[in-house]
Amino acid sequence: FGNEVELHTSLKKSCWGTSDESMKEYHDNIWGRPEVNVNALFESMCLQLMQCGVQWKLVWNKRNHFRRAFSNYDVRKVAQFTDKDV
Repeated sequence: FGNEVELHTSLKKSCWGTSDESMKEYHDNIWGRPEVNVNALFESMCLQLMQCGVQWKLVWNKRNHFRRAFSNYDVRKVAQFTDKDV
C-alpha cells in the first residue's frame, strides 16, 4: 500500500508505527499481540472506547491519566465504583 517502512528484518511496519517513540512502542510491543490478563484487556477496551472520534495517539499518550481514573484498571475496584467515583 505504500504506507510501510522497511525494517532490518525485512518485515514491514505501518507508517503510524514510526511517527514517534510512543507509537513505535505501541506498534512493536502491544498492537496485534494476544492479551490474556483481565486488567490489561480492560485497559485496552477502555482506551479503545475513549478513542472514538479522536486520534489513537492522543488517547495512547494520555493512558497514565486513564490508569489513575480507573484505579490502574483493576476490574474489581472499578466494579465497586459509585456515582461519586464517576
